[in-house]
Amino acid sequence: MGEGTLKVPMAMHEGHRQKLCQALRAKGLDQAVVLLQGGAEQSVYDTDTNWEFKQESNFQYLFGVKEPGCCAALRVKDAHGVLFIPRMEKMYQAWCGPLKPPAWFQRAYAVEAAHVDEMAEVLQKMGAKARSLVFRGEPLDPAMSLREANVEDGDTIDAVARTVALCATRKAFALFVQGGGAVTWGCDCHGGNSREVQTALCGVQAMQSTDHAFAALLEDGSVVTWGAPEHGGDSRRVREQLKGVQQIQANTSAFAAICADGSVVTWGMEGMGGNCIHVQKRLKQVRHIQAAEMAFAAILENGSVVTWGNGDFGGDSRQVQDQLTQVDKIQATRGAFAAIRADGSVVTWGNPVQGGDSSRVRGELTQVKDIQAAGEAFAAIRTDGTVVTWGNKTFGGDSSRVREQLTKVQKIQATEGAFAAILEDGSVVSWGLRASGGDSSKVSDQLTNVRHIQATRGAFAALREDGRVVTWGQPACGGDSSEADFARPVRQLAACDAAFAACSEDGAVETWGKKTFYEEGWENRDGEVFAEQLVAAQAAFAAVTDAGAVVTWGPEHCGGKGGRCVEELLVMRGQPNRDSGLQLAEPEFAGKDKFQVNSAGSQILWDELNECRSVKDEEELKIMQWVNDVSSEAHVDTMRAVKGGQREHLAEATFKYKAALRGCFRVGYSCICGSGRRNAILHYGHAAEPNSEQVAPGSLRLLDMGAEYHCYTADVTCSFPVSGRFSEPQRLVYEAVWEATLAVERKLRPGVCYKDMHRLAQRVLLERMTTAKLFVGSVDDMMAAGLMFHFMPHGLGHQLGLDVHDVGGYAPGTFKKDDPKMQENLRLGRVLKENMVLTVEPGFYFIDYLIEEALADPVKSKFINQEKLHEFWPAVGGIRIEDDVVVTATGCRVLTCVPRTVAEIEAVMAGANWQVSAACCRSYTAED
Repeated sequence: MGEGTLKVPMAMHEGHRQKLCQALRAKGLDQAVVLLQGGAEQSVYDTDTNWEFKQESNFQYLFGVKEPGCCAALRVKDAHGVLFIPRMEKMYQAWCGPLKPPAWFQRAYAVEAAHVDEMAEVLQKMGAKARSLVFRGEPLDPAMSLREANVEDGDTIDAVARTVALCATRKAFALFVQGGGAVTWGCDCHGGNSREVQTALCGVQAMQSTDHAFAALLEDGSVVTWGAPEHGGDSRRVREQLKGVQQIQANTSAFAAICADGSVVTWGMEGMGGNCIHVQKRLKQVRHIQAAEMAFAAILENGSVVTWGNGDFGGDSRQVQDQLTQVDKIQATRGAFAAIRADGSVVTWGNPVQGGDSSRVRGELTQVKDIQAAGEAFAAIRTDGTVVTWGNKTFGGDSSRVREQLTKVQKIQATEGAFAAILEDGSVVSWGLRASGGDSSKVSDQLTNVRHIQATRGAFAALREDGRVVTWGQPACGGDSSEADFARPVRQLAACDAAFAACSEDGAVETWGKKTFYEEGWENRDGEVFAEQLVAAQAAFAAVTDAGAVVTWGPEHCGGKGGRCVEELLVMRGQPNRDSGLQLAEPEFAGKDKFQVNSAGSQILWDELNECRSVKDEEELKIMQWVNDVSSEAHVDTMRAVKGGQREHLAEATFKYKAALRGCFRVGYSCICGSGRRNAILHYGHAAEPNSEQVAPGSLRLLDMGAEYHCYTADVTCSFPVSGRFSEPQRLVYEAVWEATLAVERKLRPGVCYKDMHRLAQRVLLERMTTAKLFVGSVDDMMAAGLMFHFMPHGLGHQLGLDVHDVGGYAPGTFKKDDPKMQENLRLGRVLKENMVLTVEPGFYFIDYLIEEALADPVKSKFINQEKLHEFWPAVGGIRIEDDVVVTATGCRVLTCVPRTVAEIEAVMAGANWQVSAACCRSYTAED
């Protein structure tokens, strides 16, 4: 950043690459090539201006590149890296400056450089050699030994005669022989590669799949999983519990297994139902599980229901729990459930727009015998053959247009946004979104003697008794079959997202719909395809022939071919960020379909990179000290500039200006500059509360701001009185928070679990505020009741580095929700290691709704002195003290250097000098 700032050597990033590759080699991935995608500039909505760019953190850690639009590859065996840069047009020079060739990047970042459009070629040169992969089985052998074979490109994958069954994720297929083995193909990240579990795949009884992973139920009741780990492909966390499994159910990203004793085991994405720990004790004698997209509902033997997963989309049924008795059957839309009770009534819950609210038709929901679901609406068939609908009216929740026609209904089929009902006389009535098949009027005269209906996302295909097929809906989704050659009567239909496949009585197959979903591999097939069975993935088809072979067609990366691929390509594919829930996109480049991604290896990459980033090296610690020094000086300058009557955002402007003068032109997160009662808003300063209120003269300020340098950020909070002097209530609360800070910092060292430090801070706060007479009674009883959650709902701290809430807060395979006793959002809950950098940030807040909840609770309210409460509440608002700390071999060193004691703060506010330097930072040797 120029003279007077900290110089960051590129050797630091080379060291990071070496560190990661060493960790991957220890995991047996020495032949792998890692592929990373850097950050990209993002347009401001539909304008030609961009949001401020920040490099993706993992890319920054390994390569330190400031330019957007780059990718990089890293060969694990020797840590050789290659940076891929975008090839710019000549006009770039006029608007953005000189074109920088690869040689410039090589000099600047001390790494080999090439253009992005050369990526496939360079990857192959790095050792990622393409080869064809298909899988073959031995005919009619119930043990079905599977092996790989190198062959020329082709569409046929041999299997074992007619005993096979097929299962599909969105972009991959799995073929298995009941009682035998299994083979997979398609997109690796969707379960298309089962090599790492191949030896375990014997005695397969059944398969189930999420969107990205498979689970095979074996004869001995055990389960084998593969595919994207975060979507259920990794069941190691529950492996010991997966015994005596009777049935497996899946939603988009999680699995639920019913064991022989009626208990349930779950795995996959936690927020989608992959963790049922909070209802585990109630999951006994389960007889059936139904899945929505992000939640599960289990019917118990006594007819009651237990739900878990995303609470807003069906995972929370508490509001109707007393009604969920004698339940016979459950159906689900994307985000809601509908349960049919023994008396024919219906109970609904979940997202109201998607069918979770049936109050509009509650009086009609009697004598219901079956329910069908579209994407966002339900249709219930009553015993008299009439139909009741609810949910999203546009997507089929309103059938008033055809209500008089809906009599003697036998069964109903659904697209994403429409329903089609087959009546007793074989005619069809449709309703819902017209573009999705909700209007069949143009083919109504052909819809006679219909025996079956199949649906894509936006179209219907009806199979008549005479074998003719009638289609309607969106043409691009298969609603127009005019180009299909139905020379012979059809006996079976299959549908992927946007195309249909029909199998005639003699086995001949015909396809129509979105051409890219079936044309690849179809036009080049060797003669006509004759099928015994059809199955579809998201965008491809597979047919089991009468000879026992499997023929696939559609896009190769979706399972349409065995395909050319490359082994051991690792990408940043792991669990979603534990704070945001968001997930990095995989790198995309021309020729990617020639490379196979190692899913299990990619999960290891994710875990090991997080672990590498968790422990800082010497150069990183220099940066962390630098940003803390800059932040500390800017905080002190801002404290001195604060006055009553100002607007809150002047503190933000002052801090940013003072930090920029010292070389830090960005902050690591949105500045939190509250005052008075607004100090209790934990993340104040966002767009809806933009640090805009007037500062009252006698109030406290809470300023949470951190400078950023080379993408590394500080995170510092100071609380202080605007007047320069603490009032008595303000002082009492501030000193309680300060004592909690000191208690934790004096205990920190390697081997300490941060969950214990969180509880220590809670206890100290309770003790000090009991001395201040806000609380009365036993502190042990207060801890047991969870009283502090109402006064400090956040966790004690988090990891800090390239992100303000940095990765590695929990060790691989462990999660925040693994501890049901922890109510607070504790982002760091692991055993500490030397050179971890973290925040210590206890606080005490008077948050209206949380205090009201505590007062309404007879157990918690008895601890609160309400007279004192109303004395502290308006005077304080909230106080937080936040230090950035590095764990040392024997304790910790505080990187932050700001006034902390009451005396220090009042002196600085009165004009006293304050020295900021690493030498002035506090250090502790941990107490026993």
